[in-house]
Amino acid sequence: ATACDEEPGTKDPAARAFFLRLQVVPFGVLGTRLMVDKSVRRTAPAPDATTAILDSGGHGVPTKGGPKRAGGASKAIYTWVGIAEQESFPPDVSAAVIGKTDCKYHDYGEGRHVIHAFGPDLRKMPDAWDTAVEVLASTYCNILREFLDSGLPNLRLLPVSGGILVGQYQKQMPELTIAALRRGFLMLLVRQQAMIVGRHVDLCIFLEAELGEFEAVVRAAC
Repeated sequence: ATACDEEPGTKDPAARAFFLRLQVVPFGVLGTRLMVDKSVRRTAPAPDATTAILDSGGHGVPTKGGPKRAGGASKAIYTWVGIAEQESFPPDVSAAVIGKTDCKYHDYGEGRHVIHAFGPDLRKMPDAWDTAVEVLASTYCNILREFLDSGLPNLRLLPVSGGILVGQYQKQMPELTIAALRRGFLMLLVRQQAMIVGRHVDLCIFLEAELGEFEAVVRAAC
């Protein structure tokens, strides 16, 4: 994706419009949910052919072993698209996703669309809120640009750098995510902001225990 610092828009009303349309949904990008009792349940349909989903495990793209070495949410996504046993990613993904903030959309066929994103390892950014927001914002900006490039009308987004990468920010993840998403959205060109607002974006929350906090922070962002 093209870098997101070209003629950035700065209109907060556009960000408000984005957050008014953003849907916080009680399932992960594949339609399943981790309940408080640790069971995993399907609570929504799998993504359809009009929907791109986010894989935030892009740090595994330049890693030897590729999809085969992945675990957790990324492993489930790679199984869904049929690459879980492969040792490398598609060439266009490997060429584009090299370091943090890099993202690449790929059409895996049969209506399965994925945006691979290399988010920052927040464990390496202790007590560095502003830096974390800045790097995550660039990542979200690139994700949104790849979504526009896909031509698809729907996106299932998730909190980038959650899970094992979250470090000391676990309890602050809703606020960190929304602060970075807002800044990343405003880094887009004004015309791109309008295009995003005209499409449908879900913020997918896999953990049942985290849903209420994300809903509250998004409401406050409106």
